[in-house]
Amino acid sequence: MHHSHRRPRRVAIVVVLVVMAQLLAGRGSFTASADGFDNQIQALNAQIAALQQQLASTRSMATEAVQAADAAQQSLAATQTQLATGEEQLNSANLRLSQTQTAMGLVSRHLASDKQMLAADMVDEFEAQDNDSAIDAVLGANGLTGAITALIGVRRFTTTTQQLTQNVTDEEHGLAQLRATQQAEQLTATTDVTGLQRLLAQEHVEEASYQAQASALTGQGGAIVAQIGSLQSQVNQLREEQAAAQAAASAGGVIILGGLAPFALGSQTDLFPWGECTWYVASLRPVTWWGDAWQWAGEAAAQGAPEGMTPRVGAIVVWGRGNGYSSDAGHVAYVAAVQSPTSFTVNEGNFISLGLVDQRQVGTLQDVEAFIY
Repeated sequence: MHHSHRRPRRVAIVVVLVVMAQLLAGRGSFTASADGFDNQIQALNAQIAALQQQLASTRSMATEAVQAADAAQQSLAATQTQLATGEEQLNSANLRLSQTQTAMGLVSRHLASDKQMLAADMVDEFEAQDNDSAIDAVLGANGLTGAITALIGVRRFTTTTQQLTQNVTDEEHGLAQLRATQQAEQLTATTDVTGLQRLLAQEHVEEASYQAQASALTGQGGAIVAQIGSLQSQVNQLREEQAAAQAAASAGGVIILGGLAPFALGSQTDLFPWGECTWYVASLRPVTWWGDAWQWAGEAAAQGAPEGMTPRVGAIVVWGRGNGYSSDAGHVAYVAAVQSPTSFTVNEGNFISLGLVDQRQVGTLQDVEAFIY
């Protein structure tokens, strides 16, 4: 047994009330009854069960967040592919329109030359007219093309002049249509690229949000797992202490009964560390000295307290250090009954575990330093 009588430590607190009537009746050993271990273990298991449900929910949400992040990544990759294609199409449309603009510049110069030739032909044809109808037709025409049409109505041009006029008209119309078509293509490509860029930015935000959610939920799950592990360790410790208490009760007649609050076992309040053997004995009778358990015999004698080596009911028995007791503090107990000069029953604290109060029968004076009366 290891007992610390200087500092209290954090363990399960189970304080035992001794049945004095049974001791006074001369019974030296009893069967251990139900203690507070099961209640504490049940409470811890309830906490574990609640945390396990919370963990399952957290893991489920984390899985959903991860799946959503994966889906967002796939959508992001598809949008990036579409954007790359759209940018290629926009580049091609810009290039075609640029080429058309260049071609239009060349054709414009060609058209200017054709129009000069056509104007010269018109002058020649006009001068060749021999009636006033041609003059009236030209004066009433609207623009160059209208004038040419009017002259054709008055007098047929030569085949070369008619073909030149038709070529000029076709080139102007063709170039205008081509440019309009390419401008429409450029506008469509620009709109597509702009929309894909906006979608890509939105998907980046969504993917980052899902990743953050998954990370946060994973962290919460880890914290819950740690809490469950801590509670399970407490349960295991309680089971070990319960088994030890039951074994001690079975082997040595230790009584373990219902738990009580600190300082409620005895009639007095003392300043010794709670749960220690010194604390328990000092709660049953006045103790005016200080020190570890093994020092009590000398401290009490120095204050004039009577002592001896014969057990008496109500006496404090002091054991030295080691030999089954604390190697650094020794042990003290309260004598509850006496069977013979070498056999007696004690009530004691921290013989089994800190905070546990038990009673047992002692059949030898070995290692007893003194009885304080």
